[in-house]
Amino acid sequence: MLKNDKKKIMAMVWAVIAIIISIGICVVATQGLKDKKPASGKPATGTDMATGTDVATDSDTEQETTTIQQETVTAPTGQPAETTQQQTTQTETSESETTTPPPTKKPQETTKNSASGTTTQKYPQETTKVTSFGYVSFQTEVMTKQEIYNALPKAFIEVDYTPPAGVKYPYAIKVNRAQCCITIYGIDSKGEYSVPVKAMVCSVAKTITGTPLGTFHTTDMYKWRLMQGNVYSQYATRFTGHILFHSVPYYTQNKNDLETHHFNKLGNPASAGCVRLCVADAKWIQENCPKGTQVTVYSDSVVAGPLGKPTMIRIPTTGKNKGWDPTDPDSKNPWNSCMPVIKITNSVIQVNQGAKVTTAQLFTGVTATDTCGNDITDRIRINNIQLVKNTGSLRTLEVTYFVVDLLGREATATKTVNVTITQEIQPPTTPQKPIAPQPTTPQPTTPETTTPQPPTPQPTTTPAEQPTETTTPESTTPSAEQPTTEQGEDSAGEEEELSGEDYRMNE
Repeated sequence: MLKNDKKKIMAMVWAVIAIIISIGICVVATQGLKDKKPASGKPATGTDMATGTDVATDSDTEQETTTIQQETVTAPTGQPAETTQQQTTQTETSESETTTPPPTKKPQETTKNSASGTTTQKYPQETTKVTSFGYVSFQTEVMTKQEIYNALPKAFIEVDYTPPAGVKYPYAIKVNRAQCCITIYGIDSKGEYSVPVKAMVCSVAKTITGTPLGTFHTTDMYKWRLMQGNVYSQYATRFTGHILFHSVPYYTQNKNDLETHHFNKLGNPASAGCVRLCVADAKWIQENCPKGTQVTVYSDSVVAGPLGKPTMIRIPTTGKNKGWDPTDPDSKNPWNSCMPVIKITNSVIQVNQGAKVTTAQLFTGVTATDTCGNDITDRIRINNIQLVKNTGSLRTLEVTYFVVDLLGREATATKTVNVTITQEIQPPTTPQKPIAPQPTTPQPTTPETTTPQPPTPQPTTTPAEQPTETTTPESTTPSAEQPTTEQGEDSAGEEEELSGEDYRMNE
């Protein structure tokens, strides 16, 4: 018996020892896994093969004080949505700036020109970018100067091009009569004029046959030319009969006596047959396209040209400089010393914690004028947002605004914006709930007493009152409003059309 008891006791001892050893092995293995984690509780990182950047790989990082929230920003039409990451800290002490990387641009759209066989490109719209400072984020576009310049219309469109050496006619000219647009073509490797290098906005004849279609060649050139009606034009270049390229007419042979109202018509039919240009473009043709240069006049109402159609700046009809063409390179041109101007006023913006500052808030009190004094506030873009002060609930920012006018002249200004953050107040819906004892039957008592009485008097009174109510709106609103607005618009339009003048070549 004693031997059997000793055997049982020894078996139990060895079983306990085996259990203790297995527990020790598990503890050692678990400690080894913990040692593989990085120090200070930070997540392990790996490499994103798509972007080449380090990314978190430890799922336990969701319990850290810094959280990462994904926000999908709705992109403009025709572009995919952009997903950005904003970092916010619960202690509200972060002074770092988090800016989303610039979005991948969508390939430019091309449109086929049926007449010239070339294609035109359209710039895609920029995707909204979000900049975040602590608990405040700004949902607005932040663009480089080059992006701003490329996205806005301009008076001069030109690409880098150097014509081959020794070529007698380095360029060919194509005039799209339907859209008042000229495209200058250079020579390709095969000796053909297929490389669009410059676009110009022009005015052709007001009548459809005034500027003839066909292929012609330049002949005579004049620095000043007397036109029918005793008016003058600069840099006139003939290409068929009485039809020439030339500047907008002047009342006299003086550069400060421009017919301003006709300059402001560039881009629309306005002449008696000639092709009108700004001084800079008329001078370029005369200096770069020798006699014998090919000129093709065609009509394409769909595509202006492979480089698009420029937009010429407008001259105010009042002011001391109104008689000068702002594109004239003459050193005496007073427009040479004029530049765009951005006017700003500092502002204070108040937002709730976690809310976004809108583009409209950032542009409040910001206006701009171009070289000629025209309002170009709609051309202003934000070039940079920088945090300069971060204390408590106050964020002081410097917002840099940039504008470029149609002539390519630039202006920059910086605005100080103070953003105050307020915590969201508890919703006032809870104190209003005690007012719910309204359905305690005070309402059904009144209809029970009043319902038997109204049926008898109502039929007698309502038929007499209704005709008076329906007749008054019919006689006042339709007849009084519509005729006045239509007559005013028609008469004004006729006056503007009758004020134009025709100019022909005086041979």
